[in-house]
Amino acid sequence: MSTFGPYPGVVASIHDGDTFRVRVTTPRHRTATDVGWDVTVVCSASILVDVRLYGCNAPELATDPGKAALAYLEALMPVGTAVQLTSYGWDKYAGRTDAAILLPDGRDLMAVMIAAGQAAPWSGHGPKPVPGVT
Repeated sequence: MSTFGPYPGVVASIHDGDTFRVRVTTPRHRTATDVGWDVTVVCSASILVDVRLYGCNAPELATDPGKAALAYLEALMPVGTAVQLTSYGWDKYAGRTDAAILLPDGRDLMAVMIAAGQAAPWSGHGPKPVPGVT
């Protein structure tokens, strides 16, 4: 599996416990370079990226646990937070990238969400697990 990044970014908005937008700025390149997201640059680029958090699943927003996961994520990583994003490629739902996020203190966002019970580990294949449900 090809990855792109890590790239510095800033959280632009949060949709739910595992979906958000990050404004990514790629480093300056002197030759044409594939930076992911079907974008090749010869300079730096600032890209607004829709992200699905790689490696886990949070409860659906329409549920009380989903609202709790959203609130936890908003407290952990509010809009304007500087993060590092590594893309694992396009999500199976159009227009999003599956990405790992490092928080400003170096912690992996997926691991933090799982440890807090706000998300369950998930490879993206098979039924989506729900935190706290076996």
